[in-house]
Amino acid sequence: MNPVTVHDDPQGWFTFAEAVVKPLHELPVVLMRKDPPFDMEYIYSTYLLEMVQKRGTLVVNRPESIRSANEKLFATWFPDYCPPTRVTRDMARIREFLVVQQHIVVKPLDGMGGSMIFQIKQGDPNSNVILEAITAHGTRTVMAQRFLPEYKLGDKRILLIDGKPFPHALARIPAEGEGRANLAAGGTGVGVDLTE
Repeated sequence: MNPVTVHDDPQGWFTFAEAVVKPLHELPVVLMRKDPPFDMEYIYSTYLLEMVQKRGTLVVNRPESIRSANEKLFATWFPDYCPPTRVTRDMARIREFLVVQQHIVVKPLDGMGGSMIFQIKQGDPNSNVILEAITAHGTRTVMAQRFLPEYKLGDKRILLIDGKPFPHALARIPAEGEGRANLAAGGTGVGVDLTE
């Protein structure tokens, strides 16, 4: 780990000291924020952090909670706030969904940074090859959602603190001509006030 010093300077707001090795339980707080994929290394990290937590370290983002709440699937717990969604590895069920929705987005459940996100419109001659690739010929479960053209206005990342929304959010605005708003895909992060 690297000790860090924070500075009140937007041009150089932190500096790292030389790396040190020490047990995690000696730290007062550990923030768990790991990028996908959600694989066995991810699982192992949560097991280790549970042991650290039992020794008295505050682990922000409880290991058992993040293990149980897949980033993509968690949104389906709130269907009133999501576009029509289908989660399956059955390509025929995705095709049925496409017929109804006419324009969809398909994405892996363990991806990040806009990787392997595809838009498909009804009648697209590439739809079969896209579905074969993203589902690995029907062996990998994916998420399909109705396409929302409003994505160009930015999707908002809302931070909850003790269950209450922070009054500002990060809106990810897609680059011109880009179908993804992800920062890793060229999107721009803009701080915005929350609205109803």
